[in-house]
Amino acid sequence: VIRTAIAAVLYQRADQLVKKGQYEAGAQSYLALVKNYPLADFADKAVFAAGEAYEKGKAYTKAAEAFMLIPKQYAHSTLTIKAILRAALAYKNDKKPRDAAGTFLFITNNFPQDSMAFKAIGFAATTYDSIPDKKQAAQTYEIAYKKFPKNENTPGFLYSACLTYDEAKLTEEAIRCSKDLVRDYPKSSYALDAAFSI
Repeated sequence: VIRTAIAAVLYQRADQLVKKGQYEAGAQSYLALVKNYPLADFADKAVFAAGEAYEKGKAYTKAAEAFMLIPKQYAHSTLTIKAILRAALAYKNDKKPRDAAGTFLFITNNFPQDSMAFKAIGFAATTYDSIPDKKQAAQTYEIAYKKFPKNENTPGFLYSACLTYDEAKLTEEAIRCSKDLVRDYPKSSYALDAAFSI
C-alpha cells in the first residue's frame, strides 16, 4: 500500500512537470516511476504518459521508444495496440517512415488476432509507398494474402500489390500477383481487372 502511494505521488509530480511544459523532465519522471515500481497498477499508463510527454516536446523517436515499452513490458495492457500505433505515428512525425512501417507490422506479426492487425498492413504499405519504395509496398500488401487469406478485404490488398508491382516495373511479380488474385478470388470485383493485366 505504501509503495502504491509513493508511486501515485511520483505520477502526480510527473503530471505537474508536463503541465508546466517540462516535457522531457516529465517523461523521464514517468519512466523513473516505472523503473522503480514496475508492478504498480498504473505502470502501463505511466509509460504511455511518458510517450505523450515526449510527443508534446517533439522528441518523436523517444516518444516511439517509450510507447514501444508497453508491448514489451505490459503486453496485456489495454493500451498496447494504441501505444504501438502512436509509436508508428511518432516515427512518421520524425521522418522515419521505415521505422514507422515496421512498427505498424509489429501489430500484424505479434497481435494477429487483434482487429487492427489487418489494417496495420495497409498502414505499413502506404507508408512504404510514400518513401517511395514500391517493391516493399507491394510485398507488404501481399502480407494480407499470406496471413489473412479469408479476410473480405484481402482481394483489395492483393490488387493493390499487383498495381504497385506494375508501378515499380516489376512485370513478372505483377503478373504472378494478378494470377494469384484471379485464381484465388475469382468472384472478387478485382478479379476481372486483374485478368486484363495478365
